[in-house]
Amino acid sequence: MKNYKNFQLFIFLFAFVLIGSVKSQIQVVPKLGYVFQHREDFGAPRVSVAVNNLIKDRVGFYYTVEYRGGIQFQEDQTSYYFRDLLGGTIRINESFSVYSGVGMFRKGWLLGDRENGRLRKEIGINYQLQKYNVNIDMGYSSWVGPTANIGYIIPITTTK
Repeated sequence: MKNYKNFQLFIFLFAFVLIGSVKSQIQVVPKLGYVFQHREDFGAPRVSVAVNNLIKDRVGFYYTVEYRGGIQFQEDQTSYYFRDLLGGTIRINESFSVYSGVGMFRKGWLLGDRENGRLRKEIGINYQLQKYNVNIDMGYSSWVGPTANIGYIIPITTTK
């Protein structure tokens, strides 16, 4: 887990420090997505919202909820899977961003029993088709495998 945190920190510092200036307006991006292959052999739908370009036209934040009912989830000994993620995004250029997040509430950093459950983490890349206001995320977690989201970009006009 320590190596994963170091890798996340490296990616964010690399993207923030070494990449040139990007001028972008603030965006709100609602998204729908899917967890493709959890280690317990099920997938799960997910819903997410991101607010991009809040700090220095580059840094943003996102929150994701993943839920699937009607299964026997061994880790929690429940009939459902439920996790959430809170994370950050850093824009690299007009089309690409990197993102990373960790669980916050359900078996997360703020609430829940992390010792009897795995802390949900993910890292990924984001591509934006600005012409069509479409956002595409491709992520990965060693615990739940690949994830994907598709969203609609809602630009927020600000006065400077």
